[in-house]
Amino acid sequence: MVTSDNLKDKEMLLSLWVHECSRVFHDRLIDSNDRDWFYKLIGEPVNKTFEFEWDAVALSQFIFGDYANTNKEYLRIENID
Repeated sequence: MVTSDNLKDKEMLLSLWVHECSRVFHDRLIDSNDRDWFYKLIGEPVNKTFEFEWDAVALSQFIFGDYANTNKEYLRIENID
């Protein structure tokens, strides 16, 4: 649902990937140990390979949707409130 106009750099692409993985896998985990494991599982290779320093808190805050703007573009939601 994201257009190439809205994916301008590797950080945006990776944050979208983390969001999608979280929606498919993380949302189905039932306890905090499993959720912590999930963020470690995706965080370590992303940080090492792409040289980011994202911790579990940062990874958990990547949210995308089409409901936060009038154009219905699928974008990163910067402010949950």
